[in-house]
Amino acid sequence: MTVLQKRIADKVRSVTGVDPFVNTRKREYVEARSLLVFIYYKICRLNYTQITRLFQSQGKDMHHATVIHSLRNFDMYKKFNPLFNELVTDVLAQGSWGSKTQKSEYIKQRLDDVPAEVVEDVYTIISNEYRI
Repeated sequence: MTVLQKRIADKVRSVTGVDPFVNTRKREYVEARSLLVFIYYKICRLNYTQITRLFQSQGKDMHHATVIHSLRNFDMYKKFNPLFNELVTDVLAQGSWGSKTQKSEYIKQRLDDVPAEVVEDVYTIISNEYRI
């Protein structure tokens, strides 16, 4: 586990109040795991096998199919659990995502929360300043 991966796991642990590496199917643990898998996959760009091995190295019994299931259910957890949505926002907001790719992924995940007029302003700035 890299330093960044550990920091992310620690943030998820502190915000959710549960350890995502514990072998249990309780809802709060499943959702915390889903959040962690989502960040590792979408923001850190780890593949299924890397995520599986990372969880296994921390004592969590996991397979690549579990990672896929977790990612597929992530949006459902956000949709039906308002508290989970707040946790996602808290974890992502606290992140110090260093690379341009990680920052881009963070912006993409938050884009639905941005008002349309702000998106339009950003679009105008980018299209005028960064023409190819």
